[in-house]
Amino acid sequence: MTALWIILGILALLVMLLLVKLALEFSWDGDTLEICGRIGPVRIQLSDEMPASEPTTETAPAAKPASKHKGWGRKLRRHWREILKILSQVLKRPVVELLQVDYVAGGDPVAAAMSYGAAQAAWSALRPLFLSQVKLRREEVSIRCDFQRSASSLQASVRLTLRVYEVLAVAFSLLRHVSSGQSQSKSLKKAVQQK
Repeated sequence: MTALWIILGILALLVMLLLVKLALEFSWDGDTLEICGRIGPVRIQLSDEMPASEPTTETAPAAKPASKHKGWGRKLRRHWREILKILSQVLKRPVVELLQVDYVAGGDPVAAAMSYGAAQAAWSALRPLFLSQVKLRREEVSIRCDFQRSASSLQASVRLTLRVYEVLAVAFSLLRHVSSGQSQSKSLKKAVQQK
C-alpha cells in the first residue's frame, strides 16, 4: 500500500510540474531586441543583445571585421520562419498575458501626423487578426503624436505564457525538424557526390 501512495505522489508531482506556467518575454526598445524566460520569480536571459542597426558616423573608429552573432540570437534570426511554423502547428491558440506597445509619432508635424494616422490604421487592421490567433489577457497599446519630438519612437513588449508540456511538445517538434533537416542535407550531399 505504501508503494502505491509513493507512485501516486510521484505521478501527482509530475502532473503538477507539467502544468507549471513558463513565460517568454520579448522586448523591443527601438534599438535592441531582448528575449528572456521566466519560471516563477527566476528570470533567464535567452538572447544576446541584438542591435537593430550598427551606428555609422564619420567620427567612429575603424570598423571591425563583420563577426557572426554568437548563441541563440544568431540561430533565432536564421530560422525564425521555421520556428514560427512549428509554434503555430503545436500551439493552437497561445496565451499572451501582456501586450504593450508605445508608439510616439514625432518629427516634422505633417510627417508626424501622417505617421500617427498610419500607425492607428495599421493597429486597427491587425488587432482582429492578432486576437484571432492568440488569447490576449491584457492589452496596453498607446499610439500618440508629439510634435515636439525630433523623431518617432517605438517600444514594445510581449509576454507569452506556456505550460511545461507545451514547451516539451515544441522542443520535440523542433528536434524532429532539425534531425529531418540534417538527414535531408546528408542525402543531398550523397546525391551530389554520386554525380
